Amino acid sequence: MRLLDPVAVLNEYDKASKIAYTPNDPKWADQWHMRAIKADLAWDTSLGSNAAIVAVIDTGVQVGHPDLAAN
Repeated sequence: MRLLDPVAVLNEYDKASKIAYTPNDPKWADQWHMRAIKADLAWDTSLGSNAAIVAVIDTGVQVGHPDLAAN
């Protein structure tokens, strides 16, 4: 048996821990849809960038809805 380090008795591969970002949003537990689209896993890759531009276009507005009527 050939050892990588002749002084060591046992050499083992040191596995890196997986990053686990935890959102600081107090309502995170209520946002089931974020886990459904795996946003929490995406945050382990990147927390975003100011260079990104995101647009949401929604034509389904009910202008007479009570939540929007006063606005």
